[in-house]
Amino acid sequence: MDTLRNLHAILAEADLEFGHRTFYESLRFAAFYAATGDDDIDNATDLIVMQKLLPKVNGSRRRIENVLTKLLAVSDGSEAAPRLPVTHSKLRRMLGALRANQFVSFTE
Repeated sequence: MDTLRNLHAILAEADLEFGHRTFYESLRFAAFYAATGDDDIDNATDLIVMQKLLPKVNGSRRRIENVLTKLLAVSDGSEAAPRLPVTHSKLRRMLGALRANQFVSFTE
């Protein structure tokens, strides 16, 4: 779960990092998700980010915009379709709201 470590480093820039419990729960979720027959780690990571990480992200444009931009780059990947499509869509909406209102939270 190198992606989770990368996300942790990005979130830490705005003091939004997550702890060991969230990391453990994320690994546990990924294991259960794989047991359902879908072993695509990106699908599991997409759901983990939406359920456990993004709800913590909120704040002013000055504090959050750089973090959201970096998270969007991680979710985008290098292919035609986003690597983490659900997360990518949410981050685009959050960035739009942030730029329009100078503040953003996970809830819309």
